Amino acid sequence: MSKVFSAEELEEMRQDLARNPGINGPGIVAQLHGCKPSEVIEALGLNKEEYTRRKHTPDDKKAAALARIEAGELQCDAAADFGVKPSTIRWCIKATAPQKEAAEQEHLSPGRPSLSFVAQSHWENLDAVLDYLQHVELLSDDEAKVMEQVLVSFGAFIHGLEYAERSTQ
Repeated sequence: MSKVFSAEELEEMRQDLARNPGINGPGIVAQLHGCKPSEVIEALGLNKEEYTRRKHTPDDKKAAALARIEAGELQCDAAADFGVKPSTIRWCIKATAPQKEAAEQEHLSPGRPSLSFVAQSHWENLDAVLDYLQHVELLSDDEAKVMEQVLVSFGAFIHGLEYAERSTQ
């Protein structure tokens, strides 16, 4: 049985949700109003699927998307074709970073990181900022696509650095 809310409280909940958009909004509103997120979703007549976490993306989908990105396709395009968010693709790329880092460590000069290693860490920081901006919905779709292209270009630059470092050894 769901909690019953007054008309005033429902209006306040709508306003609170407008101030806290996104998947976490009902949880925040629930904390403010002393109820469960499911009660907020039901009381405001929201689509439950819009406010529930996505299911785990299968590894074969991730691998296929990563292969297309390595072949030069934009992350946002690969993500759209596979029905996942671009941030999912970026997390997949990050998951492979420790393996790449271990391979890079073999090529480092003692006490000095390689240029590609430094660039990779900056790419990851930029990627984290982009994830945050998308999560709090501060970027329009067009701005997000531009940022995705910047990340892809930066990633290609890093691959070029890695290639140059390997070929000079």
